[in-house]
Amino acid sequence: MPRPVLKPNYSPHKRTQIITEYNLGQSAKVVALKYGCPPASVYKIAKRAQGQISCRSRRKSGRPPALSEADKIAIRRCASLDPFIQTRALKDQAGVAACGETIRQFLAKEGIHHKWAMRRPFITQEHADARLEFARRWGDKPAEFWDDWIFSDETSVDLASGQRKQKVWCPTVSFLPFLPTSIFLGN
Repeated sequence: MPRPVLKPNYSPHKRTQIITEYNLGQSAKVVALKYGCPPASVYKIAKRAQGQISCRSRRKSGRPPALSEADKIAIRRCASLDPFIQTRALKDQAGVAACGETIRQFLAKEGIHHKWAMRRPFITQEHADARLEFARRWGDKPAEFWDDWIFSDETSVDLASGQRKQKVWCPTVSFLPFLPTSIFLGN
């Protein structure tokens, strides 16, 4: 099937120039040669200009967007204030009438995705006591002392939770070009 030919869309400035010259008595052929358009376009532009304001096209018909600018701001604000909020609660808190899928698609276009959060490591009371003892013993050392140390676990821990998976709204992070991706992927 042949591809449909799209009609050229002239800027309001170019339309004004075409109409001005055409109304001053230039023939459609001369105006068309000067502005690089077909003579039929000159006639149509001149005819349509009678119903336009400042040679601007009328608004296109179609379904209005589901989210207004105020809705978008409210959704972004709610997702940033509580990253662990669920989509349904986000919809209610933002006061948006759109469905959850529309909200997820909007946030995805903004670069914010709903992903599984890292689970906090569960530690026993024995491990918590050992960590506290380490902090008390070495906590008063100056910052230069810690330059030679490497910690394999730099996440916050919780004695009570850590077992339940949660989703979090987080921005997409691109990998740093100078580090191998295997560091991030755990390979």
